[in-house]
Amino acid sequence: MRILCYFSILFLMACSNNSNQINDKKVIKPTEILTKEVENNEKKESITKQTSFIIDNFLSKESCVLDSCITDFNNDGLLDRFYVIKDCNEEKYSDYPNNNPAKRDLKIFINKKDSFKELKLLNENIILPVDAGGTMGDPYQGMTFKKGELIFNYYGGAASRWMREIYFKYDQNKNKFFLLKDKHSGFTVSEDNEAYNYSYSQKDFGLISLEEFDIYKEYEYLKMN
Repeated sequence: MRILCYFSILFLMACSNNSNQINDKKVIKPTEILTKEVENNEKKESITKQTSFIIDNFLSKESCVLDSCITDFNNDGLLDRFYVIKDCNEEKYSDYPNNNPAKRDLKIFINKKDSFKELKLLNENIILPVDAGGTMGDPYQGMTFKKGELIFNYYGGAASRWMREIYFKYDQNKNKFFLLKDKHSGFTVSEDNEAYNYSYSQKDFGLISLEEFDIYKEYEYLKMN
């Protein structure tokens, strides 16, 4: 009898705990879901309007946006804009093999809450042109921003494939981006399948700002391997 009573008590306690767990769960109301959706839509609409404002006020009619990145790179709580700009007709006249490429611009727009201010880089030698990838076509693979680092990715070649990742780190004190890493890798599309992987850092190339960097230049550190 005592054993029966003991198990009955355990059963009631378990039911009570389950009941408490169910009651502890947060119930999301339909109005909360709707409010969240409205906030997200308003944010998307705001970003779209801001992007249109930049394109209409800062870019020429001959320019096209190749790539973009929206991030708060200077940690002021406002979303800034990075754009890779190309000539809309670049493929018709770019001649990279003969040192006459159609150059692309990197433009950075700082969010000033009520407007945008273009950061003057005065450098059109940051992005590889459309015909620099060999038989693989346009080598530009995209731009990302992670943990204060602005990263550009490239891929090209033919039987010998190559990849390049260029990292710039934002310096809050100097209010500038500086070259952080320059990674080169590649492989051959053959039975040998030879591969290489080199990574260069500031101890190899020193301090190079985003304004000074020239992707067409063969720096001394690139001759190390």
